Amino acid sequence: MGIRERQPRSGNWHAHAVVNVGWDIKTSFPFDQVRRGFYANVDQQLRAVWKRLREISESHGFGRTELLPLRYHGAACARYLTKYLTKTFGSGKVFGEEKCRLFSPWGRVRFVHRRFSFLSSRIVQKKKQWLAQALDLRNETYLASALGVQWWLAIRDSLSQVIMPAEFYMIRSGGDLDFDSIGLRACQTDWPTWPERPSWDLIQRSQLNLFHDIGLLLFDGDSHSAIRFAQHLVLKLIRQAMQMEFA
Repeated sequence: MGIRERQPRSGNWHAHAVVNVGWDIKTSFPFDQVRRGFYANVDQQLRAVWKRLREISESHGFGRTELLPLRYHGAACARYLTKYLTKTFGSGKVFGEEKCRLFSPWGRVRFVHRRFSFLSSRIVQKKKQWLAQALDLRNETYLASALGVQWWLAIRDSLSQVIMPAEFYMIRSGGDLDFDSIGLRACQTDWPTWPERPSWDLIQRSQLNLFHDIGLLLFDGDSHSAIRFAQHLVLKLIRQAMQMEFA
């Protein structure tokens, strides 16, 4: 099975795949030597596969390829693949690629657990809704018209790292907002993105980072205008939060 994503700077496609090469390449693999760029003790059969991959890659106009044994297996292997879908909530597709699939299986097993798909889509939609509200848009469907058709590619990383107010992770149950397992897991995932303890200052900094990227998009890369734009939005959200607290 494989995962595809667009590289944030170049826009080129990049893929990670788990394959069965037909024999054990892990047991005697010299991980430390290969990490240092020394390949003499790599199995000759595996080195022949590497050579063949390089030749095929060059003949088809592809870039660098790498085939290495995974250090772990089982759940760790699953996390290795799924992190490439979750780290940016999906790849930054360009216009016309909206229906392009990012996950590809080979063989008979052809499914992804539906709870994973639901977690991604629900939290992505919540972040879009929160962003539209912060930008005073009617709803998230107006983001493209306000920011341009390439908006997702431009701000996907900072949007994936932004920490939303707690209520956006919650669902309404019996008239009250409360965390369910999906919302709580998403909240717990967003916090570790930042290497500091949870605080209001950290929330605002994550939002400032996002609004700065949006400002760069709106002001053609003018960093000074982007900073002023970001500061204005963060202060606006702070005032709104204070008004709700004292209401």
